[in-house]
Amino acid sequence: MVKPPYYNKLVQLRKILEVEVEVDDFPEDTCDWVDGLLGLMFGFKRRLGTCFGKEHVWSFDPKYKVHIDLTMDQFLECNESVVVLPEHNDILRADPLAGKRRRDVYYDVLHNPEFRMVIGRSFDDELKLGIGAKARILGVTFLYEQYRKGLSREVIKANIF
Repeated sequence: MVKPPYYNKLVQLRKILEVEVEVDDFPEDTCDWVDGLLGLMFGFKRRLGTCFGKEHVWSFDPKYKVHIDLTMDQFLECNESVVVLPEHNDILRADPLAGKRRRDVYYDVLHNPEFRMVIGRSFDDELKLGIGAKARILGVTFLYEQYRKGLSREVIKANIF
């Protein structure tokens, strides 16, 4: 399978996550956060379902019709830190009725100091993100700052998407 043109950025992002996220046994139990981060940075769609028969969250790029997963190696069946799979595959099974809405995850990502550090490093052009990704991050960051100034969580969430 041909890797998407941004594959090297995904590899760099995974390396940053390994350094910045202070979670024992990373990437275990971080798939929700990492998907939210990929949604902010690249605009990928959220997918929930199963991976190797276990509950999981990952991202989908509708432009290239590929699934993106930076946390699949939490499962014993996978030894790759960055996984890109075609839309139709035997590993990831999406469940459209499962889980949180993406805007809830964006809100949650902004409350996690380690992930805010990753977002900050992305603005140092370590990942050379495009203007669209930076605009999404700035928009959500602005809404987060409004929350800290007293705007209600419900108003913030209603304006994220």
